[in-house]
Amino acid sequence: MQFNWEREPIHDSAISALVTVPPGASALERIVGPLAQALEKRNRGFEILVIDETCKPLDMDKLRPIARLRVVESDKPGHGAALRAGLREAVHPLVFTFPATGEYDPADLVKLLENIDKADVICGQRQGLGWATRWRAWLVPYALFGVNFKDVRCPVRLYRRDIFKRIPIQSASGFAEVEILAKATFLERIFDEVPISWKPTGVTVDAGTVGDVWKVFNHPNFGPVHVEDAPPTGDASAAAAG
Repeated sequence: MQFNWEREPIHDSAISALVTVPPGASALERIVGPLAQALEKRNRGFEILVIDETCKPLDMDKLRPIARLRVVESDKPGHGAALRAGLREAVHPLVFTFPATGEYDPADLVKLLENIDKADVICGQRQGLGWATRWRAWLVPYALFGVNFKDVRCPVRLYRRDIFKRIPIQSASGFAEVEILAKATFLERIFDEVPISWKPTGVTVDAGTVGDVWKVFNHPNFGPVHVEDAPPTGDASAAAAG
């Protein structure tokens, strides 16, 4: 069987941005507002889906003026559950995941877009992450799942949305970040990592639970999952603006 390295160009496509809100996050408008500005500069259809990881209602007073934003309710607490809820609602060909921790710069989206035509997943690689932290994060994913990335747990990523037809997220916790890469590796998807800026704030995505590691290792689910086809480009832009 010959492996297909060719990918359809997609870097100009519309984007669904999933903003997961972890415990302790504050001043959400200061994170989502710049993200909306970064997306508007790309001159394409987009939507911003905000999902609270604690399943608590969000204060919409300061978020309401932000263009093309929707709040999505998760069915259970956790980072992975929030991603799962956001993916159910996402409609565009590209999915950009961006946690509301205040650690990341939405302008780095450009770096990910520049590389997506040759891959299925572009992962952010946090600059300034210590080698010991990086090694601890790498060890279990590599030993159990063969996932070999420089920054396996960085939650800032750009995906072709159609890969999730075979990657249902089983983890409710932050282990979902590893789970996605493990399943995509098994399915022979193409990856790349690009350096992104990172300024720790004390608010971060949780590392995951032993229960989720056990579940994905012993009973991996590869779907298929029904993923709605993205609307034509014109319809996508109109829907996002509506």
